Amino acid sequence: MDAVHFSLAQVALQEGEWLLIQHHIHTEQPDMPPASVTLDNTLKSLYASDGNSDEIVLVYALPSADTQLITSIPLTTHYAYQAPLAWAGDLGRLVRMNLQVVPQIFGFLAGKMDVVMFDLENEGFDHREDAEHTFSQLIPAQQPRVHFVERPEDIAIPPGTSIAVVQPMDCLTHLPHVVDPEVHYEVQSKRGLAVSGIPTPSSEVIDTILRPDQVNISSFVEPEVARMTKPIVTRSPPFVIKMAQSCSGQGVWVVRSEEDKKNALDTIAQALPKLIQQTVESNQHLKPSSFILQEMVPSETRGLSLFITKAGRPIFLGCCRQYIDDTGHWAGGFVSYDEQEDLEHEYASIAKDIARYCHKVGYYGPFGVDVMDDGKNQKLVIDPNARVQGTTPLCFLKEHFTSRNMKESVIFFPLFLTCTLDEFEKIFASEFSDGSLIVIGWSHYNHISVTSVILGAENQEKLGAFIDRLNVYKVDEEG
Repeated sequence: MDAVHFSLAQVALQEGEWLLIQHHIHTEQPDMPPASVTLDNTLKSLYASDGNSDEIVLVYALPSADTQLITSIPLTTHYAYQAPLAWAGDLGRLVRMNLQVVPQIFGFLAGKMDVVMFDLENEGFDHREDAEHTFSQLIPAQQPRVHFVERPEDIAIPPGTSIAVVQPMDCLTHLPHVVDPEVHYEVQSKRGLAVSGIPTPSSEVIDTILRPDQVNISSFVEPEVARMTKPIVTRSPPFVIKMAQSCSGQGVWVVRSEEDKKNALDTIAQALPKLIQQTVESNQHLKPSSFILQEMVPSETRGLSLFITKAGRPIFLGCCRQYIDDTGHWAGGFVSYDEQEDLEHEYASIAKDIARYCHKVGYYGPFGVDVMDDGKNQKLVIDPNARVQGTTPLCFLKEHFTSRNMKESVIFFPLFLTCTLDEFEKIFASEFSDGSLIVIGWSHYNHISVTSVILGAENQEKLGAFIDRLNVYKVDEEG
């Protein structure tokens, strides 16, 4: 057995092996090179489907709803977002999640494409090494060409080239986009979904009726808040409340009881003035200051990942189970590879409905949706993600895992760990070597690491044991 030195405690594992728990981990491992990762598909090949020859550069950053991440990226106000239930953590973690780890996750799927990421502010260049290490796990033919810039104005793309983004951002509108940013904003909107014609649970859209010149005047705003919340007050549980442009559950309230409704109303009443003030002259036609009341569907949520070609054809990538943490936020997802062929057939009709809508309005590219079943064999879309969604990477790794007799896989994000990447690779050297562990996003920050990882295993029981081992090093969001 390898010699292991530790400072705090031990956890017993199978076959008498021991694993470390906390900080200052030192292991002596034999040289075990990590397995190379070959993706089943890449965004490059998907964008080229059906004869499309568009030249595309991926510019990846996840906008923040309320907090300016770095000086060079102002808050986006034309394309307004909401996150009243967002985790109130420190700025450093949020910056690394939105500007480093998320772009790494999405860029991991790019293939031989140019990917633009933003430098961290006054942080040196260690983040570049983190990204380079993530992409180095891929075979050379699938590694993206990564370009770091300090400011949006520094992005230079060749003539005839367009950019694809995670979500529309004001600071990028000077660049040509593959999809019109206003179209992109509309198709990722929960309000847009409710009026799209795609099958959804029964929904009621609540729009503000104030004009942009009224939204900052309290004598208009206070009665408008009362008017907009009245449908919540008068509605009986169960139902769901959703802000139009929120993600990861950060603007969603699941109302199962009168107490839930009271708590939701307290939060929404505080959030609504700010939501109403997001309506300005330039964006009032986009209706950013809306929320939706939706029938609750008592079934499991599946994350369906598609690619909609420029010709309007849906390509099934995969269908995953969602992992929602104790706070109600999305935190990852699971896939069973043996189920995928049947699920592709089961979700074919709703995939065509989604593709038809996207093609009609002018969207093409990766498209994820959360889907539920109404109990009568009708698939209902409850949330749109007009981008690579969180579980999509699992859908690109079927051959990687199944060729190693691993039929189950899971992705976690955000995952905060106590160890550095070097320590993590030593602890799990055998798992990196056998291909059961992939780092798909990593950024060092003070005494922790902000990460996203993918685990694979033969079955759900072994995957659960693997997760337990990983959780030894996990830090909660407040830690």
